[in-house]
Amino acid sequence: MTCSLCENDYGTSLCENECTYLMCRECINKLKSPNCPQCRGSLNIKLFISGKICIEPHMPIPCRFVVQSKVHEEIDNDEVVATMRGEGDGAIDIPDEDIIYYDDFMNVEHELPIEQITPTTQLTGPFAIVSETCLPMDGFWCEKDFVDAKPFADIVNKRNHQAIVNCDVFVLKLNIMCDCFRNIAEWGIASALGKTLIILFTDLRDIDMHISNIDNVLARYIHHEDGTELIKKRKRNYIKDRKFLINNSHKMQSEFYMFAAESIKTLDKLSFTKREAIFTSHPIFNITYNEYVKKLKSIIV
Repeated sequence: MTCSLCENDYGTSLCENECTYLMCRECINKLKSPNCPQCRGSLNIKLFISGKICIEPHMPIPCRFVVQSKVHEEIDNDEVVATMRGEGDGAIDIPDEDIIYYDDFMNVEHELPIEQITPTTQLTGPFAIVSETCLPMDGFWCEKDFVDAKPFADIVNKRNHQAIVNCDVFVLKLNIMCDCFRNIAEWGIASALGKTLIILFTDLRDIDMHISNIDNVLARYIHHEDGTELIKKRKRNYIKDRKFLINNSHKMQSEFYMFAAESIKTLDKLSFTKREAIFTSHPIFNITYNEYVKKLKSIIV
């Protein structure tokens, strides 16, 4: 199953029409159009990534950003967006066309555009509603950087439901304590809609990457007192989480054996090349398809 373009590497199927045209990652990145060279269908896999939103520097951002609307003249929206990107300290690379404004988000009759996050991947949701006073330090975001969504939880639920309807692949990324209760309910919505289901668990590689990023930030701020205590606290929490994972990960993950079985079943419905494409094009995976299935089977038995 070699690439139909270069014939030098393994090819995967990204086409929405399930055509037989296969392409390797290198050739996909060279395409001038996000359409299949054979049938002109879309090469995009639409993802919804469900889980507690936690933004860290230099890590993929599995959410979409909602900022206060331009009509709110008392708020300098350009300054908020600049802070998010890293023109301030947010360290997030996000173009103008991918910013969702608050008024558009709140009007659930208004269809939101889908965000293109890689040449072959689109993100339908979920949504992080950014506070006008957000001031993340070198990419480290705190609760105060986000709007409290409790007063309009019904709208957030409706928007997430719309985004799940629009996705091809639903990904549940569980946090350390596996207490993402609304996100677990969203799995049921995606299952009822017949979506391809994937479940991811926080593992030691995730934690170690976060700790390494924190060490890099501390090295730059070693002579600056402002904000360093927040970063040090974050590192202490990750070290604590690491110890918790070592002692409890298998027991907690084994509770999700039915999720694991359902995920494998939805993937079995896809062609081999389509399954591979999902994992190779996914912006947050650090696992291959074979490793993923092996991991889930270890939970089921």
